[in-house]
Amino acid sequence: RIESSAFHSCSSLLSILLPDILNVIDHSVFYACSSLESVKLPSALRIIAPCAFSGCGSLSEIVFPEGLIDIGESAFEGCRSIETIQLPATLETLGSHVFGSCVMLDSVHMGSHVKTIPSQAFARCANLNQVILSEGLEEIKAEAFENCENLLTLQLPASVQEIDPTAFNHCKHIMLFVYPDSYSINYAKDTGILYSEL
Repeated sequence: RIESSAFHSCSSLLSILLPDILNVIDHSVFYACSSLESVKLPSALRIIAPCAFSGCGSLSEIVFPEGLIDIGESAFEGCRSIETIQLPATLETLGSHVFGSCVMLDSVHMGSHVKTIPSQAFARCANLNQVILSEGLEEIKAEAFENCENLLTLQLPASVQEIDPTAFNHCKHIMLFVYPDSYSINYAKDTGILYSEL
């Protein structure tokens, strides 16, 4: 375990190799390490705590290991250089704001065990244009995709049971692909969002 804030604001840190046995990256460990470009997450990792990599504006790639179960609030918020996120099948929980303001992020593949996309999870990801959601997702919370201006289409799984009215605030051109007789088609009708039936 690496203790909280261990490398907080180490602006000259470029890369780090973490030990294979590490299973928790604690709160704010790499917060505002603005020059950090690469980090290899160990296969034993289970938890990334809140704000762990928040503000790492040069971090361009992150590979999440299978076995990871929890990524905390704002863990990667403001990581302005990350372009692709592939979440592992083992992941269960995401914290609010987790990938907020990742302005270069263009592609997200959600893990199959994530049941909730939390509030502002991808807010202000202005370049985001592809999101793949897995069957099993149940809830999309407030402002989850707010100001994702380039998100033009999104297919909602039949398992979705609740979407906050503000989930897609300022996604001006989005079209939802929804299943007939699903919660999502009624949501689209109620909010006036364009939709197409699958």
